[in-house]
Amino acid sequence: MNSLLTCPVCVKQNKKSKVYSYGVRKTLMGYRTYHDEEGVYHDHNPNKHSELLICTEKHEFERKYYKPCFVSTCEPYEPEEIIILKED
Repeated sequence: MNSLLTCPVCVKQNKKSKVYSYGVRKTLMGYRTYHDEEGVYHDHNPNKHSELLICTEKHEFERKYYKPCFVSTCEPYEPEEIIILKED
């Protein structure tokens, strides 16, 4: 998951804006964390998160993502997805 978050519409329009989160929804699938054979802690969360975002230019977009495992060598479920809901 990218820690830098900018409005994709503003980026296309060569503008800058602040981005505010208006809540996160997630699926509620149960799962277990575990420690592997070397004792390393793994958290493979299968729940998809959907976050509604609105920038100061009034563009609305949604970010869909899975929280990655803490172990950098673990593969993510899917890449982050950005869906534009309102451009202007």
